[in-house]
Amino acid sequence: MNMSFRSGYRYLVMIFSSCIFFLPATAQTGNMPADNLMKQAKQMAIDFNKNNLAAFVKYTHPNVVKMVGGEAKMVEVIRSQVDKWKEEGISISSVSIGDAKPIVKAGTELHSVVAQDLVLSVPGGKLTRTSYLLATSPDKGVTWRFIDATNIPVDKLYQMFPNYNKALVIPVKKEPVFIAD
Repeated sequence: MNMSFRSGYRYLVMIFSSCIFFLPATAQTGNMPADNLMKQAKQMAIDFNKNNLAAFVKYTHPNVVKMVGGEAKMVEVIRSQVDKWKEEGISISSVSIGDAKPIVKAGTELHSVVAQDLVLSVPGGKLTRTSYLLATSPDKGVTWRFIDATNIPVDKLYQMFPNYNKALVIPVKKEPVFIAD
C-alpha cells in the first residue's frame, strides 16, 4: 500500500473518530437560541414569583425600562402596583411561561413570542390571564429581553421595532378566566 495513502487514511480515521467522539456533546446543546429563550423566560417568571424584582426587571426590554425611568424606578412602580392590589384583596399567585413561537430573524435581532400565564387570587376566586411576550435577542439568542405585546397595537409595535418580522404574529388577546372558590 502506498505510504501517503496509509497516512492519509489514518488521518481521515482520526478526524472521523474525533467527530464521533464530540458528536454527543454537540447534539446535547440542542438549539441554543430556543433553549436560552425558554430558560431565561422561565427564570424571569421564577424571579417574579420569588419577589426578586431587581432580577426580574433585568429581563424586561430596555425600551420599557428606559420609558419607566430606569431599573430602580421600574421596581418601585411594580411594588407600588402590587401594594395597591393587596389593599383591594388581590395578590399574585403565580406567573408561568408557556410555549414559544418559532424564532425569526428581525433585522439584526432574533424575535419570538412566548405565552405567559398570570394567576391572581381575587376576592371570591382566582383570575387567570394569558398574555404574549415579545422576546427579543440582540446577540443571536444568547440573551433575551421581554415586553408584553398583548395590548400593543400592531402599528405601535412596528414603530417600536422597525425591523419587526411580520411573519411573527402576536396571538389575539384572550379574556381572563375567573374560577370561583
